[in-house]
Amino acid sequence: MSVLPIAAVILGLAFLGGCASPTVIVTPSASFNAAKARKLLEPGTNEVSGKVLLRLTSGGALSCTGGIVRLIPLTPYAEEWAELTYYQQPAESTTPPDLAYLPKSPKPSKEVRANPLFMATTREVPCDREGQFRMDQVADGDYFVEAQLIWQQDIYDEVNFFHGRTYFSKEGTVLKRVHLQGGKPVVLNLQWAVTNRRFNF
Repeated sequence: MSVLPIAAVILGLAFLGGCASPTVIVTPSASFNAAKARKLLEPGTNEVSGKVLLRLTSGGALSCTGGIVRLIPLTPYAEEWAELTYYQQPAESTTPPDLAYLPKSPKPSKEVRANPLFMATTREVPCDREGQFRMDQVADGDYFVEAQLIWQQDIYDEVNFFHGRTYFSKEGTVLKRVHLQGGKPVVLNLQWAVTNRRFNF
């Protein structure tokens, strides 16, 4: 092959790379009511707990083990943030209908930049080794529960083991709306499964 066609290919690839769509930055338009959010974070009589687990049929799993679960007071700002961040994204076909799942992307097409005070006015707890969490003394009200999904590399996975595949692309976060009232414990089951065997029968 002559130098000219090679140079043309290189220039063409560079042109295509330069035409990649830039990440669109969006921000919620609602004003953040910090006083209302702080009120919902005052001590109460409710408890919310649950398990976060994405099972792979090949044996592997992703859970919130090693990550955190965030309790977000539901305000108009939080609702718009959730709409922009989660509900305007294409839904995964296997995700339960009452749960929003956002896979982590190295080059997202859209980035939602929230008010730093909004993220600071939340409550966080770590997940245990079983992917379980618990928050007590939560006030009456409506909240979003957001949890991390982290690839558990120490769990045997036949596809990953035999074929050298990894499933970091499944990492991300999940979101669920919850209502707490009257000191009644609420247990969230944030679990579902994804088929990822090499051959499915």
